[in-house]
Amino acid sequence: MLWAVEILRIESGKPPVIVHRLAHAADSVEEVKASMRAMLDTEEWPEQANGFRILGVDDEELFCWP
Repeated sequence: MLWAVEILRIESGKPPVIVHRLAHAADSVEEVKASMRAMLDTEEWPEQANGFRILGVDDEELFCWP
């Protein structure tokens, strides 16, 4: 299954800003969570981003971190 993932800049009192959006192939949302958390400390992670969310069908938010 392909999951939509939005990499975000989250600031208090402001709506999240989408830094990057990607499709992630995985069998479950738990796999996507683990992959995204593993990316947080890599060079590939955008410097200005400090969060992410996983979206389901019709862009329904399934998980948001932090």
